[in-house]
Amino acid sequence: DSESTTDNVLLHRHRTLVKLEMEFLKNWLPDNSEQYPEVLALLSKPENDLWQYSAKILSFIDQEVELFSTVLSKNGQLEDLDKFKLLDECLHNINDDTYKIERLLVNRIHMQLMLRANEQGTPEKILTDNYIQFEENVRQLQDEQSNHNSISISLIAWIKYYIELYAVALKNQCSEKIMGTIDQFLTRDELHLSLTLKLFVIKQICELSSVKFDTFCEIFYNRNVVWPRTILEKPQDQHNLILPTPLFVCEDEFKRISDILSYSNDIEHLRQLITNCTTNQTSSYCFLVWFIHYYSRFY
Repeated sequence: DSESTTDNVLLHRHRTLVKLEMEFLKNWLPDNSEQYPEVLALLSKPENDLWQYSAKILSFIDQEVELFSTVLSKNGQLEDLDKFKLLDECLHNINDDTYKIERLLVNRIHMQLMLRANEQGTPEKILTDNYIQFEENVRQLQDEQSNHNSISISLIAWIKYYIELYAVALKNQCSEKIMGTIDQFLTRDELHLSLTLKLFVIKQICELSSVKFDTFCEIFYNRNVVWPRTILEKPQDQHNLILPTPLFVCEDEFKRISDILSYSNDIEHLRQLITNCTTNQTSSYCFLVWFIHYYSRFY
């Protein structure tokens, strides 16, 4: 009990320190916005959890960089790369296998684009007006090999925005001509990104409709939409699903827990694991990820 109490106290202190550090950055950054690379480097470090409180900081940084406003006005295209040279250098220096900062920036820009979608018209109008740009952006992202991380961020964020609007229109059973055009594009499996786009549409429709994947399959089995069949009609006896774990910066803890649950029959190890999960957020998170991976094999 005393050990559990001590762990809880330490966890509370850690959270308090993180929040205090974040408040300091929020107040310091507006007057020192040109030093944003140092802040991004701090956010990227795997040993801290500052990214959980990063929304306001990224807003300040974006005011300096103007990445979102460029994506909004240019439909994901960055014409003046010199403008983003400092950001590219920063991301090149700090990026690891998680691409944490890139993910945070993509998610923020995508969210801001969705919040402003109504200003651009109905989903069908936006899809129709920007379809050619959508194809160009997908192909550019597919072939992107430069060292400009800002290009990838802007393209991914805008493509997610366009595809989410397609999911909205599909959910609402829109019958505009553009729906057939996008269906044909997604049905052609000539691009490596094709499957990723399809999975994102499925995920968004399931969330928007509050349905599970089984229900999605039932709904679209008889719909006049071709591309879902390229997924639904594949063999169902393949259990090679690897779930995405963005910001997965606790791989060592996951492997430790996986070893205990997969290979250890020692009751003491299991008891200690239960104790750790009740007092340690990282252990609890890794256990949930392991359980989801394990459960998915029988789905």
